[in-house]
Amino acid sequence: MNKQFSNRVLKVIELSRKTAQDSGQNYIGPEHLLAGILIERDNLGYKVLNSLDLDLNALKKELGIRINALELGSVDPSGKIPLSKKAEKILKVTFLEAKLLKSGKISP
Repeated sequence: MNKQFSNRVLKVIELSRKTAQDSGQNYIGPEHLLAGILIERDNLGYKVLNSLDLDLNALKKELGIRINALELGSVDPSGKIPLSKKAEKILKVTFLEAKLLKSGKISP
């Protein structure tokens, strides 16, 4: 499925992986995906959140607190961190939505 993702989505996933790894989690969850979207900023998800007049700095801060409060796990030294079932489902739904809209690539 990776070939279906735009470079921006792959960047968000990589930032999500780094966030999880830096926080000592051994999985990428929805909270990590949201963190990746907020870090990358050049994506539709960020633009939508910004259009809702949310305080994105406060959101980032709260998200950081919640991520750091998650249970720590043993991290694979190779850096391979799997997606949680929920994060996997989010990406699958995104993939299906892109197909319905006849989009060639999945973009955040």
